[in-house]
Order: sequence, then structure tokens, then C-alpha cells
Amino acid sequence: MSSKEELGARFKQARTELGLHQGELAKMCGLDQAFISRLEKGEAIGTIAHLLAISKATRKDPNWFLLRSPSVNPSPPRSPTSAKEVAKASHTPEGLKKFAKETALHKPLSVTPEEWSALASIQAPGEIDAQGYMTLLLTIRSVTKS
Repeated sequence: MSSKEELGARFKQARTELGLHQGELAKMCGLDQAFISRLEKGEAIGTIAHLLAISKATRKDPNWFLLRSPSVNPSPPRSPTSAKEVAKASHTPEGLKKFAKETALHKPLSVTPEEWSALASIQAPGEIDAQGYMTLLLTIRSVTKS
């Protein structure tokens, strides 16, 4: 695999870890979907500005994309920060996905990006249903200062 292909594979990995389509990432970066596709296939070489835009959108350190071995300087998985990201992320527990998809539950609560991230970071010893995540959100709000 060439360096361009390795870099492209990392771009794709960062995007898919967030459950994003190429068009969604492109919009976040101010690029077009076709360019993201060419980058991921190793058919195009981006600029430093492109790398920084993709790094910011995926919340990965730019070095993560550039180092030959991701284990040398791995970026921790980014917690989703919106209902859409929570619902799409492959590592999200089912109860939290249901909470994120049930707009009637979370919309009136105006869940902030920080709160979505906090909910997504919870590692419970058992399963939590959608109502349980709503209760956790309210508990987080009651014990933290904002």
C-alpha cells in the first residue's frame, strides 16, 4: 500500500468511526464529496489545510493521520456530540441510540454537545434503556455546575 493509500485509509477510518458519509465530512470541512472520495482512495493529495480541516472535523490529532503506525500515537475514540452522531456511531450502546433517535425524549431537554459526549462515555456494568439515559442526563445536570 502506498503512502497516499495509507493516508486515505486513515481518512476513511476517521470518518467511518463517526458514522459519517463522505458528503457529511466534506460539508464539515468545506470540501466536496468527490474530493473526499479521491483522498480516501489515495487518488488525490490534499494540502496541509485539508489535513487540518479533516483533523478538526474528526477530532483527531493531525499526527494520527501521518504516522505509519497508529499505535505509536493513537487518538482515543472521539465521543459523539450530537443525537445524529450518537445514533450512527457503531460503538454506541443500544439504549443511548434509542434515546438519540427518540426526538420526543431529548429535543425538549436541549441536550448540549458536552452532554451527548458525557452520555456516550458512560460505561455501565449492564444495559441502560432510553429512559435510563434520560435519567442519567438529568442526574448529570443536577450534580454539575454550568
